[in-house]
Amino acid sequence: MPRLRTKETLDSRNLGRHASFVSRWNSELVIAGIAVVVYLNGLSGDLVFDDLQAIKDNPDVRLSTSWKSVFTHDFWGTPLSDPTSHKSYRPLTVLSFRFNSAMHGLQPYGYHAVNIVLHALVSILFMRVCALVQVKKDVAFVAGLLFAVHPIHTEAVTGIVGRAELLSALFYSLCILVFAWGHQPVPRGVAVPILNKSSPFALTAAVCVAGLSLLSKEQGVTCLGLCCAYDIVVVCQLDLKTALHCVANSCRGKTPKWLGALMFRTVFLVAMAALLLIGRVWFVAGGSATSFTQSDNPTLFENSTLTRALTYFYLPAFSSWLLLCPAGLCHDWSMDSIPRLTAIGDSRNLATASLLVLTVLLVIYGAFHQHVHEAGPAIPKDATS
Repeated sequence: MPRLRTKETLDSRNLGRHASFVSRWNSELVIAGIAVVVYLNGLSGDLVFDDLQAIKDNPDVRLSTSWKSVFTHDFWGTPLSDPTSHKSYRPLTVLSFRFNSAMHGLQPYGYHAVNIVLHALVSILFMRVCALVQVKKDVAFVAGLLFAVHPIHTEAVTGIVGRAELLSALFYSLCILVFAWGHQPVPRGVAVPILNKSSPFALTAAVCVAGLSLLSKEQGVTCLGLCCAYDIVVVCQLDLKTALHCVANSCRGKTPKWLGALMFRTVFLVAMAALLLIGRVWFVAGGSATSFTQSDNPTLFENSTLTRALTYFYLPAFSSWLLLCPAGLCHDWSMDSIPRLTAIGDSRNLATASLLVLTVLLVIYGAFHQHVHEAGPAIPKDATS
């Protein structure tokens, strides 16, 4: 016999939803407020370093220049067809500078204010992305707070040209959230993947938002790779044991429907990412590689293969250390800001090796760790084909 819903039951459920809504908005307001407060001292900053070339000396930022030139010039206002062009194609970022220019000319206050607002929005979205990976709300909130106040973001927020990173991060996070909206994780208690509903609209929208991230800064297209990882690890909760079981079944002609759907989404996202990259390369550089100067990337001009390899392998370890101990920040990491590694005996190679070992251990743990929700009945394997 069905249980009747009393008025008290409905009221308590509505109160619970209201409390959850209020709690969520309180968390977001706190994170946004803190993200704004910690960077208020940058509002009085002037145009410095790359700001001068990207804004003050860039004709595309001024309203006297046609807005169409934004899409045929690089980030610094040089025509893409010019051999000296840097090929940094970020039209959405330049358009945002034009907005500031239309509002208050070259007064830096407004440029800094927009950067701070964008940082607050990105901090909120980062908290929401953390909540997607099934961590507790308190953990996601603390992660959002750490993101908002982390000193590593000083260059992106206080430096006006850092808006490229902020806009790219905004669309980057939105891409993941849009994809996640249309691809929900499996029900609670499921020990193996099952066929989940996939939204074609969310899949297409995620690709479009990734394109906006790419038009803000080049690395934005990598968000489609994170969508693939989210689909495999969170949505389908696929571990190595289940993957091997599926491969064995596929060899016998018994490919599960959910695996076919996952493969389609993965191939689609990878293909779209490749098309976006190819389109950008051919439109911006005409299919040719960008010519960097020695001051941009001195390691590239090193004759020693060993030096190039050791230095490039060290950079991820160096960046990881900055996340843990941001004591030596820099507004520009070009030129000789990071001394090159020229020998195996360089002590910094220990940092590279440590990061490599830690990464391998995490991959092994993730590959063999079966992702099962805390509550709910498990579904047998024969129900997933």
